Parts: sequence; structure tokens; C-alpha cells
Amino acid sequence: MVVLANKNEAEGLKKALNTLVRQEGCKVCECFDILVIDGGSKDASKEIAETYSMKYGCINFKVQDVKGGVGPARIEAIRYALDRGYRFIVWGDSGNEYSENYMKELIKVYRSMSCQVVSGSTKVRHSSVWTRLLFWYHLYHELFSFVGRRHAPGNNKLVDVETYTKALYPPSSRSDDFYFSLLASKKGIKFCHSRNAFIKVSMPAAFRDVIAWERWRVKGLIEGAYMMNIGIPPILPAWIMYALSPLLLLLSAYLLVTPASISVLKILSALFISLYLLALAGIGLKLEMLSKHFYEKPVICQGLIGLLGMYLHSIFTTYYAVKYYLVLRKQKRALQERAIYVLRKFRFDPEILFNRFD
Repeated sequence: MVVLANKNEAEGLKKALNTLVRQEGCKVCECFDILVIDGGSKDASKEIAETYSMKYGCINFKVQDVKGGVGPARIEAIRYALDRGYRFIVWGDSGNEYSENYMKELIKVYRSMSCQVVSGSTKVRHSSVWTRLLFWYHLYHELFSFVGRRHAPGNNKLVDVETYTKALYPPSSRSDDFYFSLLASKKGIKFCHSRNAFIKVSMPAAFRDVIAWERWRVKGLIEGAYMMNIGIPPILPAWIMYALSPLLLLLSAYLLVTPASISVLKILSALFISLYLLALAGIGLKLEMLSKHFYEKPVICQGLIGLLGMYLHSIFTTYYAVKYYLVLRKQKRALQERAIYVLRKFRFDPEILFNRFD
């Protein structure tokens, strides 16, 4: 079953469905069904889904029983799939456009490499300077190979439904796929990556959309941390250190040129500066090369632009992490109770989520 998360994305939903019904080697209604799970759209999303459903009876539209973002939608969709005997869930969004061999390639990797989770590859649409800055966000598997062995993006992956007996998503508003990957890797779930299963995705194109995306992404991350009582999510320290790295670089440069500095500090400062610049150069060069294949309209120095976008992302992440740790701290108990309620409503044992490292 392909699950398309949707809310007020009627045009995007139409594009996604149009590319899914044209799959080759794994045809709609023969190889897979489609569930559009909707967060309460006010646009023409339902009408578009029903238009496709009239031609393809395996396409279904369902409004979420529990609103509140992607996390609750995933829990509901998993129950829907389990109750109807589906073997796999392929997660997507209404903003995706799928390559004609997407489904076939995901299943091919699943069978050949004995994985429980298979992620696909991404082509990022160009629409503004902001997409140029943030295109790297969908290229983690290409940029850092170790990521593909531990994580799959929430809108571009196949999951064997048996996996959900060991790991689930917290019902947070966003960033739920990060916690699923964290739980699954602790339980020994195998992740693989298909470079031939492509989707085309969008990034926020206007500054106000970037702000909203960053805000809700981090809010969901902190909600998940409080729901699961894990303290600081492992991903946060890295982004905070990157946000602070220019200050550390300036301090190291000061210690290096100050005559009064002791020799050990000079050596450590020189080492930090060298490693920092070498790491940035390596990431920037790799982004430059990746942009030619995974970004719609790359330009010269696209890697450098991507590095700048990564730094802006680290600033937003640090700011909103501090903000929502403080804002949501008093709601921790309520968030945990909500998680238990959602899981029990859809007949899942909350212990799957909370006894995470047994």
C-alpha cells in the first residue's frame, strides 16, 4: 500500500497520483493500492482523489481520525494496512512525483538485499533561492552513506509491515520518521537504499515558508523527545555545534596568533582550524557533485551555496530547539498521555514506543 500524506495540496496530490498510476513493472491495483490520508483539507483534495478512485478502485481517501500532524496519520495508516493484510507500506507525500520504475526498484532492493526498510533517491525541484540553499536536505543518503544504513526519509521509503511490531512512530506533529529510524536501528532493523527509485520533491520556496517549515520540523522533534522521554535527540548536538562553529573558529584563530598563548593551545587551535576547513571543503565538494544529479537547476558553486544553507539550517534548528524545549516543558506529561491515547486507539501497545532500548 502506498500512503500519501496530504493536507491542502490538491495540485500536488494530482501530480503524485498521476505518476503512481503510470508505474511500470508494478502496476497500480495489481501490485499496490493507494491510501490518501488527509489531515482535514479545505481545498479540492477529496474531489481529486475521488476522480482517480472512480477509474482505479484501489485508490482510497480517508480523513484522519486523530488530527495533529504526520505522526498520528502514520499510526492510523499502519493499522489500516495491518487490518487489510498488506505486506508493505510505501510512504509518500502529495508533493511527490514518482519515476515510472519507482515501485519496481524499491521492491527489487528489498528482495535482493533482505532489508526491512528501503529508501529511495530524490530529485529536488528548483523554484527560488531558498530551494537552492536547502536542496541538500533531501540528499542525506548520498552525502553521508552511514545515514542510509540507519535512516529513511518519511516521504520516500518502503517498510515491511512486520517492522512495526518492533518500532513505531511517535504521534508527534513532525519529525516522527527520525524517531522511527532511531528505534528501528536499536532493534536491529536493516535499512537499505535504492539509487534507482526516484521521486521529485519540493522545498519551501519563500522565506515565510522556510520559517514555517523549520519551526514545525523542530517543534515535532521536541514533541517526540518529550513523548518518548529521551532527553536530547541525538541529532541536535551536531547542529548546535555547527551553529556555534564560527565562534570556535574565531577563538582558535585568536589563540593561534596571540603570542601569549601556550604552545599546546596553538597546536590544538591549528588542528581544529585545519580539520574544520577540510571537513567543510569535503562536504562542499561532494554537494557540488551531487547537485548535478539530484538538483533540478544547479549552478557553479552550488556546493558552497548548499553549505551556507546548512549553516542557516543549524541556526534555525538551534533557536527553535531552545524555544520549544522551554515552551513544551510543562506539556511533557500531556504529550506522553496523548502518545499513549493515539497508540491505544489504533490498537498498538505503547510499550513498543516507550521500551525502546530493551
